[in-house]
Amino acid sequence: MRRFAAGCAPALAALALLLAGWPGASQAAKSDDTVVMALGSPQPTMDPRDHRARVGIIKDWHVYDPILRRDSRTGKVKPALALSVKPVDELTWEVKLRRGVKFHNGEPFNAEAVKYTIDSMKDPANKFLNRGNATWVSEVVVKEPYTVHILTKKPFPLVEELLTAILPVPPEHAKKAGKSGMAARAIGTGPYKFVSWKKGVSLVLVRNDDYWGEKPAIKNLVIRPIKESATQIAELLRGGVHVIRQVPPDQAEFINKSGTAVVKSAPVLRVVYLQIDQAGRDSRSHKALRDLRVRRAIAHAVNVDAIIKHILQGRAMRSATGISPLAFGYDDSAKPPKHDPALAKKLLAEAGYPNGFSVTLHTYSGSVMAERQVAEAILADLKQVGIETKIFHFDNVGVYTKMGTGGKRGDLTLASWGSRSIFDAHQILLPIFHSKDPLSYAKVPALDKEIDAGVSTVDAERRKQIYARAQKIILDEMLAVPMYGQHEIVGVNKDLEFEPAGDEILRLYEAKWKK
Repeated sequence: MRRFAAGCAPALAALALLLAGWPGASQAAKSDDTVVMALGSPQPTMDPRDHRARVGIIKDWHVYDPILRRDSRTGKVKPALALSVKPVDELTWEVKLRRGVKFHNGEPFNAEAVKYTIDSMKDPANKFLNRGNATWVSEVVVKEPYTVHILTKKPFPLVEELLTAILPVPPEHAKKAGKSGMAARAIGTGPYKFVSWKKGVSLVLVRNDDYWGEKPAIKNLVIRPIKESATQIAELLRGGVHVIRQVPPDQAEFINKSGTAVVKSAPVLRVVYLQIDQAGRDSRSHKALRDLRVRRAIAHAVNVDAIIKHILQGRAMRSATGISPLAFGYDDSAKPPKHDPALAKKLLAEAGYPNGFSVTLHTYSGSVMAERQVAEAILADLKQVGIETKIFHFDNVGVYTKMGTGGKRGDLTLASWGSRSIFDAHQILLPIFHSKDPLSYAKVPALDKEIDAGVSTVDAERRKQIYARAQKIILDEMLAVPMYGQHEIVGVNKDLEFEPAGDEILRLYEAKWKK
């Protein structure tokens, strides 16, 4: 649990002394008007329709525009490519689009672009990973060049929320380029334009001087994948990068005292949980996990409060159910399982495992803050009750996602979910707990029924009741160990004006150099 702090802090302290008073890199960046952002894993693709990765979502919002946009300060949904979205009847929504907008390749943005994007997303033949954000649509009807009607399959409460997760692509280019071409080059309507992408090295963007909205203050944006926190921090202090995510909490004070950078934080929608293969999707997973007593034992073994206090230094919100406390529908009356190793041992013995057993734990560095330390803490807690754990660490989001959707994540997964920045419980209940979703490792028909019911009505109070029942089932069946909602802890160069937002999307197009 303390290994990172013990091994990394002295090295970083030495580096800080070495670099103290050395402003060269930061001044050079200001002079050529380039800001560099480090993210924890490489970009999976340039196509916003074909990934669920946070690093990709952050990139998408710089190159593409959503139909509607969430305000970074108020959290409210506001116009973007759509000027207005209004219900015509309980199954039809009229979307009026902004005129005079062009894609970076010169194609006009219009109703046909919206129709093509949504139709292509929801077409199962395309197998787009972001398909779930369009499956609620029955049909898109072009009424006028800048007006579409979006028809839903049933009364649907999340139309405006989910339109923030649909980013139109240029139809003619997409048809010609095909899936591989769209994956290789980003062409949107957004505030920055694609320049080059060297996989695993850097993505280079330049300001779109013809942008329809407020133009970015900074001309050039470079996104670099740097998987190790220590390397990210060293680069931040050196001035090689200007923004980093997921700063380990025990390094926040160190960065603030460096004189080179500062730490800023905000509670965000991302929730961390320990996923259990209750459904037995992975043929290699231990049969013991199909026993409720064993799943409950795991939940009572993991000391979540200690993780929050000692590893995260209080920078997290305890979740009782595995749903983010910031999401609509979170049941704040629910109680999380108590840390009780004695009870965990008793349950294991009752289930026929008095001497425990062995499991695998998969983790991914790109989304869970202090992921290695948290995983090691879970390993130690499980060992205390007799469960031996072997950790498999992944830093490539593409490989990690493919294993997840392919049912190959093994016994346990230290996972997180940002709900694609949609502040509604449905956005985690569906992909993580509905048996029909490729990322789910749960199979409880009663839960599927509640999840489906939650988006079959627009009545907010009724939806809260439905989601409370769904969360009770998750706890009763212990489909995952609920842990906490994260804070976004960002390291920012002292010469840069920038603030993180609650939806976990870093908007560098809002950043500017201090005068």
